[in-house]
Amino acid sequence: MPAHTQAHVQYAPPALTEAEWAHARWEDDGGPIYEAPPGPQVGHWLRIAAALTDRLPELADREDVLVTCEQTTRSGAPAAFYPALARLEIHTALFATRQPHTIDPSQPGNEDNYPVAWGAFTHEAAHAAHSRWTTPPEQRAVQPWTRRPSCWRNPAPNTPTSTAARATAASCAAPPTP
Repeated sequence: MPAHTQAHVQYAPPALTEAEWAHARWEDDGGPIYEAPPGPQVGHWLRIAAALTDRLPELADREDVLVTCEQTTRSGAPAAFYPALARLEIHTALFATRQPHTIDPSQPGNEDNYPVAWGAFTHEAAHAAHSRWTTPPEQRAVQPWTRRPSCWRNPAPNTPTSTAARATAASCAAPPTP
């Protein structure tokens, strides 16, 4: 496979209309922020998102995650899971081979009609399945592997960080034991 072939859908923002440009010109002068009217297919995307939300527990064993189908995901990625929000976003362009009214995630087997979107969805569902644990506040100290030079130069004495830094530095300096 050639190196220049992209495996993911490349995002390109939609072209702005004259009305959108007019609103954007005045937005920085205190004018109203332009809110695009909902498109004719917004109801289909809400239905698809609800059906994917219903399917998520069988993949991630979680009932608290909300799935949304977005024209642009907040990260710019084709799909993303946000553990702190318990939200999974999927870009509508991943369903490009199908018209929204023909997509029915509530029917098992229908995912064969949109394999790219289903693959991204299951990938993010795996993140959701393995993202239940959060670091307790007392263990959120700076670790030496976070690339913060200050923790290497002058770690506080007798802390887990300094102990780990000394152990790492010692293991790097010492020759391997036969």
